[in-house]
Order: sequence, then C-alpha cells, then structure tokens
Amino acid sequence: MDKAARTIQGEYRQVQGQYYLNRNDFAAGRDAFAPRVAENPDDPELNYFMARFELGSDRPEAALPYIEKAVSLAPANADFHFWEGVTWWALLKPDKEKAAYEKALSMDPDHLSANLYLAHNMLDRGKNAEALKLYDKVLALNPGEPQAMFNRAVALERLKRDREMKQAMRRYLENYPDAPLARQGVRMLNEA
Repeated sequence: MDKAARTIQGEYRQVQGQYYLNRNDFAAGRDAFAPRVAENPDDPELNYFMARFELGSDRPEAALPYIEKAVSLAPANADFHFWEGVTWWALLKPDKEKAAYEKALSMDPDHLSANLYLAHNMLDRGKNAEALKLYDKVLALNPGEPQAMFNRAVALERLKRDREMKQAMRRYLENYPDAPLARQGVRMLNEA
C-alpha cells in the first residue's frame, strides 16, 4: 500500500474511531476495530482505539495491553501516554498514572488533559501546592475549565488560603451555577 492510501486509511480510522467514542458506543467500536487489530497488531492507532473502547466499557484490565502496545509502538505520542495514565488511574495505580502524565508532559508541556489529570493526581495525594500550580497552568491554557476551577478552590482551602479560596469558588459558581459540584462549592463557601 502506498503512502497516500495509508494516509487516507488512517484518516478514516480516526473519523470512525472518534465516531464511536463520541456516541459512547464502545461495544460497536470494539466490534468494528477488533478484526482490524487482529490483522494489524502493530498499528498503534488501532491499539489506541481498542484501549479507549475498553476504558469506555469500564474494562481497564482489557484496555491496558492495548494502550501499552500503542505507547510502545508510538512512544512520541503524548495522547497515548495520557490515556495510559487514565488506564492506570482506573486500575488504582497512582504512581504509574503520574509517570504516564509526566511522560506526556515531557513531550507536550501544554497538553491540557495531562496537566489537569496530573493536578488531580497531586490533589489526591495531598500535594496541594503542586496541584494548585498545575490547576493554574490549566486555567492559563483554558480559563473556563470547570474541574480546574473547582479543584483550584479545594487546593486553596486545604492550604488554608481562605480568602483566595472564596474568590476561586465564587468564580466557579458564577460560571457553573448548575454544575454537579455547585452545591458542594456553596457548602465550602458557607463553612469558610
């Protein structure tokens, strides 16, 4: 197959894989991609999509070999490393999760999702100052990112920076008054 045909085939796979992900139709995606992976086991993109379908189906154990293969076949792909981190998160392996996000960020320091999820990892570990720095970076990249806005306030609260926490939480609530975490945000403000 010549280069142009491989490019067209890759673009088609991207569109089709994203179609299944956007529809949350993970079983259909798995059914469509499994025979292709069997035919082309060394295709990183096919392995990546299979991992995503397995993760979407809440099957991180099944996703792990696919995402690890995608990463090994395309080690310079920051997105693959990010999704490897998500897989480790789902498997409750925070150290491996952190390492995968850090690898993604070593390739793309402005990778929004890797910065955000590494911040979550730091917050979960009680490393609030580190988490705060990462949430600030996420908000510099995307000022309206709701998880970063909310968890920035959580980190500030844990750091006993109440005045800043109140400002951060008010900003979150102004932007997302009906969000699932809005009620918890109001409680945090009232307790402060």
